Amino acid sequence: MAARESDEMTELTAEMDVCAPYDDSLLNLLLLEEYCLLKKKKALLELPSPRRWWVRPIWENRKQESEFHTAMPLLMNGDTEYFQKYYRMSSEKFEELHSLVEGPLTKLFVVREPIPSRARLAMTLRYMASGMQIQDVAMAFRVGISTASNIIHETCKVLWQVLQPIFLKVPTTADWQQVAKGFFERWNFPNCVGAVDGKHVQIQAPPNSGSLYFNYKGTYSIVLLAVADSNLKFILVDVGAYGRQSDGGTLGSSRFGKALERGLLGLPPPALFPETSTVAPHVFIGDEAFQLRQDFLRPYPGRGLDDDKRIYNYRLSRARRCAENAFGVMASRFRIFRRVINLLPENADYVVLAACVLHNFLTEDTAYMPPNYADTEDCYGNVTEGQWRQEEEGTTAMHDLEPPVGHNYSRNAAATRDIFNKYFTSTQGAVPWQWTSARLRH
Repeated sequence: MAARESDEMTELTAEMDVCAPYDDSLLNLLLLEEYCLLKKKKALLELPSPRRWWVRPIWENRKQESEFHTAMPLLMNGDTEYFQKYYRMSSEKFEELHSLVEGPLTKLFVVREPIPSRARLAMTLRYMASGMQIQDVAMAFRVGISTASNIIHETCKVLWQVLQPIFLKVPTTADWQQVAKGFFERWNFPNCVGAVDGKHVQIQAPPNSGSLYFNYKGTYSIVLLAVADSNLKFILVDVGAYGRQSDGGTLGSSRFGKALERGLLGLPPPALFPETSTVAPHVFIGDEAFQLRQDFLRPYPGRGLDDDKRIYNYRLSRARRCAENAFGVMASRFRIFRRVINLLPENADYVVLAACVLHNFLTEDTAYMPPNYADTEDCYGNVTEGQWRQEEEGTTAMHDLEPPVGHNYSRNAAATRDIFNKYFTSTQGAVPWQWTSARLRH
């Protein structure tokens, strides 16, 4: 269009130059008139094409055909078991959740009737629980794709903002002490304030992002770093690190890691091990993907370890299973984690955060986590794998962090690990089955 306009202007200018000696004023007027016509024509061409429909015909019968108005009432009132499978919670929990987020999700009736808050919540939960693509959710709820996308993003953000201060609040020193008490009573691991794990959550390659999100698995991802307590609930979550970032440095560059480094988490001071005179700091525990620190324990590396170190590794792994199960249950219940999340990173962040806080909200609901869904252990230390492991096997799009190449740590960090090592093989700290579980003779 611009080229054609330029050519026409050139021709008009040439004509004006030829005729200038005869009547400059008349030719200038003609040129101005022609120029104005060209500008009007260009403006008309740039106008957006008129909408064919104010509401697409397929959406007009939303109240008669959408999943929210047809299937959901039947499930809530007649088939509660299938409702639980469909939305990953009981109908009572759904109503409780809706009562918490109804205010922020309710929209004013301005020009068209807004989509109700219950439908917005149901649409988002269906998206997260099923792992469906947004266009499939949009069709099921009889809304446009962009409408469904906006609703899901907004609802995930509201879920995080409303539920986080209640179900994933920042721990106080007293809270950390309760976490440590839980780890000792349930897993015989003293002074432990949380089990840490991290996962690459796969996303679609963001536009113009280069290799920022490209990870060691050859996919694009954001990193979820989380701390779990002894009851498989998340204490802290950190989402959004670039996938290409060195996994060994994920902790140090995260908000959680920086707060830990600066002593801003409010951890309790060092305390005595039960029934001993040994004083040790409160620590987090993790696997080989994390660096050994005075306040963060990891296993002894390598093979051919002596018996004491193998016992220590078993005891650490036993307690660390809390984080593994928390991630596993969440990923199995919210099947959005079974596929690549087709959202921009900032939107994917809120989907992950919403899943974490919903996990805490639902952990005590048997519809979400029935008996034997997570790993269980009998009084002899025998572990029965949870149902989530069978459901998740080979289908998750969440990958473990890659262990770092080096194993650099301070003398104080090594000394702290040795203190725990000695306690686990002492009379006060040993559990009867640990030698068998570590495949040792005693």
